[in-house]
Amino acid sequence: MKHTDVTFYEIYLLLRPHRDAGPLVTTPEAAQKYYHNSAHIWERQMLTRARVITGPQTLTSTWSNLQTDLLYETPLTPSQGSELWEMRQRIEKERDIVSPAQRAFKTGAGGIIDFEFLVQIQQLTHGSKHTTIRSQGTRKSLKSLVIEGFIPVETGIILAENYDFLKQIEVHLRRYVNKGIS
Repeated sequence: MKHTDVTFYEIYLLLRPHRDAGPLVTTPEAAQKYYHNSAHIWERQMLTRARVITGPQTLTSTWSNLQTDLLYETPLTPSQGSELWEMRQRIEKERDIVSPAQRAFKTGAGGIIDFEFLVQIQQLTHGSKHTTIRSQGTRKSLKSLVIEGFIPVETGIILAENYDFLKQIEVHLRRYVNKGIS
């Protein structure tokens, strides 16, 4: 019998509520309580990318409604936006240090994460009134931000082209080394 390698996705437990000390799975009520009472603003930001993979319809509907409420119930304040951008700068300084710095296509200045933070901050700021910008995908949300007038058309075209270029680099490098890379 031939052995076949199987790749599973690693779950990074530190990005969950209560980090690695809490339960692996929480109830919608516990999640709502956590996000309303204890969560940092960057944890709310991470919900912009959360997706339901599978589950009973009642649970997926409950989660989708909770996610929408948590993300868009109240707009992002200027101080929360500043806090998120400070987190972005911290990521650039502390993660994936590459030499020369221009090779840090993901976490470096002008990298993929800059695009994601830009889009997510705009979503959190304007998503309460503009439902079309609430998509989990960066490309789709960027396009919606242009359509809604939050980003000028010319700028949106340049941003989309540059984002796509960086994502192509990421895909090719991941394929080459068979793991995530920055």
